[in-house]
Amino acid sequence: METKEIVQKINAIISKESWLDMEVLEIKGGSLIIIGSTDFTYGHSLEIIFEDVFHISINSEWKTNTSKPVLHLVDIKEGLTINQKYQIEQGNILFKILPEDLEIPFYISARNISFNTDNVLYYKKETLEANERIADWVK
Repeated sequence: METKEIVQKINAIISKESWLDMEVLEIKGGSLIIIGSTDFTYGHSLEIIFEDVFHISINSEWKTNTSKPVLHLVDIKEGLTINQKYQIEQGNILFKILPEDLEIPFYISARNISFNTDNVLYYKKETLEANERIADWVK
């Protein structure tokens, strides 16, 4: 699947929710995982995974306006400005996230993006349904 399609699918998933809070779950080994949930008390249902990350300009958590696209591929003109400002290497894709409660966008420069829609539970459950898993940190 090409990057534009992945971004469209992620935005379609987000648009199905009445609201969606987002936060950075992990930055490790060149990857960035952002999660989305309507209630982080119980779990999350969306993981956006950026691989081979070069640059990140993002808050640790934010709210989204699910009635509008949240994740964007940056257009050439805006990309040139951001790329020059942060000296982003060629071959990276520049993504923009528009948070609901802030006036400035977030930027992520990475080589790849993917997503996961498993329901990740933050509590023990004996019998898991399809597309359910328990978070790694739950004991």
